[in-house]
Parts: sequence; structure tokens; C-alpha cells
Amino acid sequence: MRTHNPASWVMAKAKNFKIQAYSAKEVYKSDGTIGMEIGNTPEGTPVSSPIVEASYLQKRTRNHTNPSLTTSIRHCSEEEDVVALESEQSLHAEPSFPRRPLPSPSTHTDSFDYSTCPTIDNHTFLVPRNHNDTVTAAKEGMDDLHMSFKALVLRSPIMETGIKSDQPERNHSHSQRDNSPKVDFLSQLPYELATLITTFLDVETLSLCRAVSRAWSAVASDDTVWEHKFHQKSWQVTRRPPGRFSWRHLYSQRHLAAWSWRFGEERTTTITGHSDSVYCIQFDEDKLVSGSRDQTIRFWDYRKKIAYRSFRGHTGSVLCLQYDDRILVSGSSDTTIIIWDMQSGEKLKILSGHRAGVLDISFDNQYIVSCSKDSTIRVWDYNNFQLLRTLYGHLAAVNAIKLKDGVVVSASGDYYIKMWDLETGTCIRDFVGHKRGIACLQYDGNLIVSGSNDHTIKIWDARTGACLHTLEGHRDLVRTLYFDKEFVVSGSYDQSIRVWDVKTGECIRDYQLGHDSWVFNVAFNLGRIITASQDQSIKVWEMADGIETRWFT
Repeated sequence: MRTHNPASWVMAKAKNFKIQAYSAKEVYKSDGTIGMEIGNTPEGTPVSSPIVEASYLQKRTRNHTNPSLTTSIRHCSEEEDVVALESEQSLHAEPSFPRRPLPSPSTHTDSFDYSTCPTIDNHTFLVPRNHNDTVTAAKEGMDDLHMSFKALVLRSPIMETGIKSDQPERNHSHSQRDNSPKVDFLSQLPYELATLITTFLDVETLSLCRAVSRAWSAVASDDTVWEHKFHQKSWQVTRRPPGRFSWRHLYSQRHLAAWSWRFGEERTTTITGHSDSVYCIQFDEDKLVSGSRDQTIRFWDYRKKIAYRSFRGHTGSVLCLQYDDRILVSGSSDTTIIIWDMQSGEKLKILSGHRAGVLDISFDNQYIVSCSKDSTIRVWDYNNFQLLRTLYGHLAAVNAIKLKDGVVVSASGDYYIKMWDLETGTCIRDFVGHKRGIACLQYDGNLIVSGSNDHTIKIWDARTGACLHTLEGHRDLVRTLYFDKEFVVSGSYDQSIRVWDVKTGECIRDYQLGHDSWVFNVAFNLGRIITASQDQSIKVWEMADGIETRWFT
């Protein structure tokens, strides 16, 4: 005869009754049974499987703490390997079936501490003590853990209905079913195994587990569980908070930030100080750097809206810039590139060679890459600033470039996106799909996102060249964009800023008339979006105001 151990008892073998606890509905039948309508079935169509048919249990007990609640427990035959838990509000009218009280603890042959049993809304769930080879059983049931454990914890239809197996029930006596001692199985497991099991639960269920008992709360609050849930979302920590920190708190803050981007209210501030159009920006947690048609590069404390530093050296508009801890590189309509020392502001080198305005810059710790209106791409050495090679292939101005791991992706007015290998200087692949010239582009090693004068944004698979999504909504040239693993933010000559879901292509935010004129540049991190415009202003959009976002990518 099969014996029930705690893990298999609670897991309830979801494969045997295959039910979605949180989406099932009761369907009353003419024979007095209750079928379960699963969320995936058509509306009003009961599931025909006898495994999800249920009749009201004949053995019920009144909950003594809250008489309006009733609890039913039915032990299944050894063939069923299923346990049904029922918890529902009793109706005003008395049910037609008999009620018999659950045997009191005094009727058990062994002493039993009911305080160790999991309790939800005054319902005590009893688990057999028979737990030989618990670890093996837990591993065997791991595939079925999520659904069946959720059935135990959540107030769901599966807890409101008995479940009848397609196997005939054995006529067990009352003493056979209820006289065995009961324990809280989770508290009996080794702590490491208990935390491992809880990592398979969703966050909603984990939060409910914390309210069951002290023992369950300790397991469900364990830092290793929440660290696992954090990384399961593919979230990243830029830098760890100093001292001891809670992964549950980090998860909470990161989750709130993601929610705020979609549904929260943003707070907007405007920074002014440039005397002409602002073409380019870059920022971090400490500073904002901008380049303008007024030929200056300015450093801002964007929280205080104060400019505290300025670089002057170009004789034309500053069209693009990028900085790291060592240098700042700027490109101008005067056809030159200037390398600045970030600490002293000194000009380290002026790079000449382009025959028209320098439209974009991208560099890492090996290469500096520039593109120009002269339709060429030039590659320079990051350390000695010497020209390494010039890439030819585009038939019009190269408006945007992005360097990542020795690969450069470029976008041009000739409608083409090209991918280049910098080691060989050869073009690896063309991306064709836009119907007009391409104004902006970003690349992260896996995805390419491009914006065009055809008013669309396209998301490409960089490895295959396939177009994954076409984002439509802007009514004019898409001049600038930026993206991460969750969002694409775009700015257009229609003066709007839009936020898109990078996975689905859905537009989730649309800020019409974000500026009074064309939007030239956007950048963002988890906490804020910063935009620059022809209207001479910079706007800061606080997307997660009051949430700790400085620790996250």
C-alpha cells in the first residue's frame, strides 16, 4: 500500500488533476456534482474530465473560531494520490447534507501540536506525519510544485471544491482517515530544502506564505529566495548597497520602478542655459553633459538645474558626444573631433579627417568610431588616437553608429543599416526594411533598434537580420531613441516622446508636445528620462520618483 509523505501530499500531483487554481470556475451539473471550468476553456464549457468533477463532501466541520467558515478535508484512496481541500463561506440556508465535527485532538493516539499547522483565514490544514524519505519525495514532485503548492496557500476554487478521482473511492472508516498524527510538513524539512522549494513559487504566493506562520514566514523571507526571484527577472544590480542589505527590499524597489514606468505619474523639470538648440546629452547619477548649437559643452547638476562647468573649443555646433571616467569625445559640424580630459578639461587631441560634419561618436576601451555627413566611418585607436581605418559602403550621410564588442552598426540616409567587423573592416550584414532614410540607431549586442524618416521604429535581431517589430505611432521623423531590456524611448520631430515595450512593441506612454519644438536626443535609466530639443531646453522626466533606483542598471 502506498504511503503519503508530506511533499507529495501537499504537492497533490498537479499532473493528476491538471487544474489552474486561480482561474477555475464552478459549473453545477444536473447530477448534483460540480464540474470545474478551467480558464483556458471556452466560456461556459465545463471540463469533461472526471478528475476535475467534484461532489460536495459528506464530511464537513464547522470552524470554531469563525462559525461562518467551514473546512472540509478528504483523504483519498491510494490510487488517487490527490488531496482535496475545501474552504468556503457557508450560505444562510443550512445545507442539505449532514455535518459531523472533525475529531478533536484528544481522539488521536499521539499528541499533536496544532499550532505548527499552516493556517489561512482560520483554516488549519493538517498534513500526515508519515514522511519517510522526504527529500526524495520533494525532488520527485518538484515539477508539480508550483500549481499544487499555490492550491494550498491561495484562497482559490480548488480549495472551495472537493475533487473526485476517476478511481472508485475505498470505503475507509472514519478512524482510518483521521487518527494518524499530523505535522506541518514545511517546518519538518531541512531549511535549505524548504528554501529551495519556495524558489519555485511566484511572488504573490510567497507573500501569502509569509502570513501563514512564523516558520513559513522565515522561509518565504529568506534572502536567498528573493535573490533568486530578482535574477529570475533578468534584473541587474549596478552596484550593491553598502553594508547588509535585503534582496527582498531590492526586489520590491525594482518591481515598483517597473510598475511606475507603466502606470505611475512622472514629475517633469526643465533645465535652461544653452543659447541655441541642444543636440546631444549623456548623464549618470552625478551629472548631465550636453552639447549645443551654441558651440559649447556644459556640465549640469540636473537635480539643482545648475550648470557648473563648460568646455569651449569647437567652431561649429556640437552634434554628438560621449564620455567615460578618463575622456570626453565630441564631434562637430566643423568636421573635427576633440578629445577632452574629463578631470582638467584640457584638449588632449583634435582628430581631423572627415570632410563634412561629424554626426555621431561611439567608443569603448579599444576603439573610437566616428561617422559623418561625408558617408564614411572612421576608426581611431582609443589609447593613442591614431586613425586605424576608414569604412566605405554607405551611399549617403551616416547619421548614427554604435560600437559593441568589436562590432559597429551604422545607419544611413541611404535606407540601409550595416554591421561591420572592426578587425577586418568588412561589412557582415545589411538590414533592409525602412522605406526612407534612417536617422538614429542603438545596438546592445543582441538587438538593433532604428528610427527613420518613414515615421517608424524597427527592432531587429542582430544575429539573423530579422525584423522583430515595427513600432508605429510617430507622425514625423523619428530623430532619436534609446533602449534597454524593457523599454524603448523615442523622440520625434512631431515634438512627442514615446515609451514602448521592447518585447511586444506596444506603446505604453505617449507624451505629446513634450517640447515646444523638435526633439533631438533622449537618454534614460531606470529612474528618469532626459530629453534635449531645438527649443534650447533639456527636460528631466522623473519616472520613479521616491523609489531607490540608483542600485539598478
